[in-house]
Amino acid sequence: MRFLYQKNARFVSATHINRNDICLLLCLLVLSCIPLAFEWKTFFQKPDEAQVWVNGKLQTTISLSSELNTEFEVQDIPGYAIIQVKNGKIRIHTDDSPRQIGVHMGWIDKPYEQVVNVPYKIMIVITGKQTSDIDALAQ
Repeated sequence: MRFLYQKNARFVSATHINRNDICLLLCLLVLSCIPLAFEWKTFFQKPDEAQVWVNGKLQTTISLSSELNTEFEVQDIPGYAIIQVKNGKIRIHTDDSPRQIGVHMGWIDKPYEQVVNVPYKIMIVITGKQTSDIDALAQ
């Protein structure tokens, strides 16, 4: 009981931060940014190519070079879908699906981005320059 009544007792506040705490926080911040530095280059790289998948099978692989401007029709679907490549970007330009979701997804140009047309089972995936055993979801 005597401890509670001491007049010179000094209590340390829970919000008191000293120099060592700041150094620890800075070290943890730097260590947490190291994985970002390795993935930064992969995330912002210009993509090499795009893959067009239809019914779960790879139909074509097309280069996304900036000088390539082309359109082509997707084969083996009940309707029609036209894919457009322009200035290093790709999109589904037109199709006759009911809701036009794939058309409204617009242009894609970064690695691991996708455009999906569910009624015709069309999926356009941009691949990066580096191959990896990890899928895009895990990255």
